[in-house]
Amino acid sequence: MPVCVVSDHADGFFSQTFFDQATHSNWEGFGQGEMSDFGKAMTIEMEMAAALAKTAPCVELVVLNSYHTASLVVETLAEQSGLTQRIQDALAAGDSERLKELYAELDKLFERFGIQDLPWRNPDLANDHLQQRLLSCATAKVELTGKSDANGFTISAETSSSIAEMPGQTSSAASSAPEGGIEELAKKVAGELALIQKKIFCTCQEVLERCNVTNFDLANQESECVRIITCCGQVTKEGPEKVKGLTFGETRKHEPKCCSPIARSRAGEQVGEEDEDDRRIMNEIWCPGTWNLRGADLDCDGIPNAKDDTPWPPGEEPPGKKP
Repeated sequence: MPVCVVSDHADGFFSQTFFDQATHSNWEGFGQGEMSDFGKAMTIEMEMAAALAKTAPCVELVVLNSYHTASLVVETLAEQSGLTQRIQDALAAGDSERLKELYAELDKLFERFGIQDLPWRNPDLANDHLQQRLLSCATAKVELTGKSDANGFTISAETSSSIAEMPGQTSSAASSAPEGGIEELAKKVAGELALIQKKIFCTCQEVLERCNVTNFDLANQESECVRIITCCGQVTKEGPEKVKGLTFGETRKHEPKCCSPIARSRAGEQVGEEDEDDRRIMNEIWCPGTWNLRGADLDCDGIPNAKDDTPWPPGEEPPGKKP
């Protein structure tokens, strides 16, 4: 399950996209310099994602603000070190061998900051890549806020899901250091994510069968069974079926299977005409019929955006530009 982790700061990519950055900020009292609101918000976002990776099973963490900020830091470092100018000079000179060396150097810089999957060589693709990451927030979102005063630091996390229609639930942890309490908070958040995950995917279905004998004839013994399949407390399939032989009584068993409407849609099963809008939204988050995130592979061909020579779905390339 993709989980979007955002630090909800006015200068962050998430807040600039969804809120008025001039007024929206939920980080207070961190001061200036190394302890500025913006800097610590980014750091805590990454630390929370790392803690959740250890604590919450079966989640795919998608960080936003720190990811975007890291790309800006790499851009700044490349300019300050002269790498950007050397690349421009090699491009102007048509020196392909030199350009290969310089691109490898820049690739290492992106790897150093953990954003090697960003398709930085194509600005249009990089922007689409970032925008697509935002869609993960519909599945599950952990929105971090922070406050500092004379008593120390408090980091809070609001966990919510648009797809599961679960309103925000807030947990917090207090500590003497801004990064303290992250592991404690991650454990609380992991429990909330487990509830969202259960509601969205439901990893166990119940199969109930009630059978009665309808024909005792030795040459043609037959029974009729009513088979009821339940998932997330809702009946997903029910109907009678003829069974050869003598079968009677009631049996109940549980099968490990992602069986919710979302999970069945991802498996390519028809859920119903009323769910076509949901299917469309899910196909914007996941590649159709698979659990691969579109944000990492826009055209769903199995090749990550950063390594794909033809990354856009047919007909969706930016006007006048080719990847």
